Amino acid sequence: MRELLDFDYMLASLPTILKGVPVSLAIACIAFGFGLILALLIALIRLYNVPVLKQLAILFVSFMRGTPLLVQIFLAYYGLPLVIRTLNETYAFTWDISFIPAIYFIYVAFTLNAGAYLSETFALRF
Repeated sequence: MRELLDFDYMLASLPTILKGVPVSLAIACIAFGFGLILALLIALIRLYNVPVLKQLAILFVSFMRGTPLLVQIFLAYYGLPLVIRTLNETYAFTWDISFIPAIYFIYVAFTLNAGAYLSETFALRF
């Protein structure tokens, strides 16, 4: 009878898997750190009832919590360059984003996602 789990294969694959751990930890730590700052700003905006910013914060949190993280990653990777290109053409900016590594777009997506979820946690505490 065939085994459900091939432990020999899992042990052989372990060094390959462990090579990705530093990148995963970097993404998690950076997203949590900057997401914490963003969440505090959003929670303070909602706490002090800043008229327009409160509505924008609610919209942001609802959007970020309502869309899957994979969609947010695609929006960060493909959408941000389109927005910046449009700003360059419309307002004659000279921002060149062709040299930005792809990992920075991952940082942006995870940070915005973490900020939205953490802001709800802070909003419950205040």
